[in-house]
Amino acid sequence: MTKLDLRKSLKSPGSPPKSELLFNAVTDASASLPSDKRTSKSSEGKPGVPDTLRKSSKGKVYLGLSGGVDSSVAGYLLKQAGYDIKAVYLKNWSESSFGNQCPYLEDLESARLVAAELGIELEIWDYQEQYKKQVFKYMIDTYQAGKTPNPDIACNQEIKFKMFLKDALKAGADYIATGHYARLGKLNNQLVIRQGLDPAKDQSYFLARVDQSKLGKVLLPIGEYTKSEVRAIAGQVGLSTSGRKDSQGLCFIGEISLVDFMGQYLDSQPGEIIDQDGQVIGQHQGFQYYTIGQRHGLAQESGRKVYVYKIDPDNNQVHVTYEVDSPLLYSQEFLISHLVTSKEIDLTQLVTDLSVVTRYHDQPIRVLGVETVDNNWLIRVQSQIRAVTSGQYAVFYHQDYLVGSGVIC
Repeated sequence: MTKLDLRKSLKSPGSPPKSELLFNAVTDASASLPSDKRTSKSSEGKPGVPDTLRKSSKGKVYLGLSGGVDSSVAGYLLKQAGYDIKAVYLKNWSESSFGNQCPYLEDLESARLVAAELGIELEIWDYQEQYKKQVFKYMIDTYQAGKTPNPDIACNQEIKFKMFLKDALKAGADYIATGHYARLGKLNNQLVIRQGLDPAKDQSYFLARVDQSKLGKVLLPIGEYTKSEVRAIAGQVGLSTSGRKDSQGLCFIGEISLVDFMGQYLDSQPGEIIDQDGQVIGQHQGFQYYTIGQRHGLAQESGRKVYVYKIDPDNNQVHVTYEVDSPLLYSQEFLISHLVTSKEIDLTQLVTDLSVVTRYHDQPIRVLGVETVDNNWLIRVQSQIRAVTSGQYAVFYHQDYLVGSGVIC
């Protein structure tokens, strides 16, 4: 059944119930998946459900439904697996700026449509105050200190897997679920996060600061699938999000530039751009707008193609090099603070098979040593890493298990 046929059937008098149409359509969808992703039919005859959902005891799930394809398919898989689902749209930001409408209204409308398509209830939970205090303020403070924040990690830590989880359990949920490309697994009898099966979309990095003691109350339905498979399922079952674009960057900024948006909140002043020889070669518009390794936005100020290798907030200076592969941009050891690991895991005991990622989508680098230095930890790695950036997170993996993380100093 094509998407068009499905929509016609939904509108036709005497057509079968929507849930039946969705069930029939996913039969076709699961047949198109690779053999390692297909699952045998359950006693109810429902295909396409990952084994990780089959093994869990059924219960009430509160699904974070964003209006995108990933959480939509997560909801579909949960329903096929037999869970009692309530969808929740997390309203984190609604302010508009520079005449640009905050995109949350479009996301909310999409979430409402998907909830109707799945036949599940949707509620709107307002976390704007908490988001501003726990995520947005952290972001502003980090930029103001000359560092580069990761608001996605902060949002997962403070909002989705803390406040949303707490409120959902209080409301009667047995689990919460999200559309993250990540999995759960046991290491040393401890439930931990694992990388998603799709290396191009793995989002375990963004879950590095989630309280692992709460993972028994979390379901990650699409971690066993690739992005193309998720879109294929959405298309086959007729979900309206099947062709919807993925959100990029910070959801509340919309179409305006980060510099324009953040300029409303940051105390930024023009300052000197200093080259690798100590010469002043131009002026920047505020050190807060730059990050290590950055080239974009500096050519006009400096007159040449340059790359940021150091930010000096005390002197309001941005230091640059002319070489894209300058040694000034590379590190083979670095300090981290606020190291968090699972209770049963000691990173120093895993160095024979331990890797680290210092920014999303970077290739893992083998760790050679983890040493305490005062209140911080010195991380030594096998090969040089480009643009290790203060404020970002170093995330540690043992094979594909996420075993710890720390803030880069």
